[in-house]
Amino acid sequence: MEAICVCEFDNVVGPTVSFQHPESFLSVETFEKISDYLITDEELCGKLVTLSAVGHQFVGCLVRLENPKYIRNCLIFNVVFILSNSVDTAPFSGVVKKLARLLESLELENEFFSDSFKKSRLAEMLPLIFVGLREYGECSVCVPDIDKEINLKLFPQRVAPRKIRMHEVPLLIGDVTIYKDHWDLTLQQILPYIDGVNFVKRIAQRSQVDVEIVTECLRQLLFYNLIALIDIFQFSNMYCATPRISELATLPDMQAACINFVTCRHPSSKVTPRTIFCLYTQLRRGVRIRQLVDSNFILKSRVVDVRRFITFGLVNGLIRRVHVYPMLLSSTGGPGQLMNPRVETLADMLDGQCSFDEICCRLNASRVEVENLISSIHNCVTVMR
Repeated sequence: MEAICVCEFDNVVGPTVSFQHPESFLSVETFEKISDYLITDEELCGKLVTLSAVGHQFVGCLVRLENPKYIRNCLIFNVVFILSNSVDTAPFSGVVKKLARLLESLELENEFFSDSFKKSRLAEMLPLIFVGLREYGECSVCVPDIDKEINLKLFPQRVAPRKIRMHEVPLLIGDVTIYKDHWDLTLQQILPYIDGVNFVKRIAQRSQVDVEIVTECLRQLLFYNLIALIDIFQFSNMYCATPRISELATLPDMQAACINFVTCRHPSSKVTPRTIFCLYTQLRRGVRIRQLVDSNFILKSRVVDVRRFITFGLVNGLIRRVHVYPMLLSSTGGPGQLMNPRVETLADMLDGQCSFDEICCRLNASRVEVENLISSIHNCVTVMR
């Protein structure tokens, strides 16, 4: 948020900026270029107008009051938030409309705008509104000489959750019991199966709910940040560290949370942040979890639970999965290669976009079975990414 201003239609000079904060942010020349969009026709009165011009975004809600007591029988003003071009205007939309309605109410009940003395109070109110919203995301401003208060709050807009795939594993990271009484029956039916181990398709099978309905229920939980999505844990999986691994080396709270989550026997004298950090840095392309366990006593002896070790890294963005994607280079193959219906179904997924996890899930097959099927198809390669 860069500035806030109140502009109105003056009966002598026409559209003008009556008050703004910071002072002189909007020059006369700049306002003249955009005034037709801020003080506009009555068709847009009461509606939110967003304008991108002169290097800024302007969000306003025009107010038009008709009454014979006004000169020209009407009063027209607009309260405008000025934002940078990179800012999402959605969280400000409701606040602008609410502020416009509050100022309209003040005029109808207390002649706040038509009385020049009362209107001058906006010069001291706008800075309080601007600083409150910009610095704290909310403000509470008393209207001088009137027993009224303006309360505004910015609410961040949640992004619609992405599509969830059948082979992904939901993991509870929030307290769903708080909202349990508000969930529908279907969501309550699948909740017991969300354990960080069952993948989406298995949850659908065990809860006897259609997989598409399960997916929509999980998207609802994802929307409220109650679950995280991880991959199916297998000892044949490969992972690699992300740039965020440095957070584990520098944040004591994360170090304590990690050790508390991944250790099985709470051996405080054996497991240190350095030990866990070194384990994460050993993850890379070509190194499977089985190999990591075999080469580290602390994992092999189950001092550190390898599944929880991987889960913590995924949820906190310290590591990411290295998926393997089979890809068919040529559709031509040996005689009878596609006589097996399963092989024919598999061939449709060998486009370099379906990972082994997804293929296994869709075919209801183990990784070994899929690898054997792929080996029977000529000109097929695998890509790790």
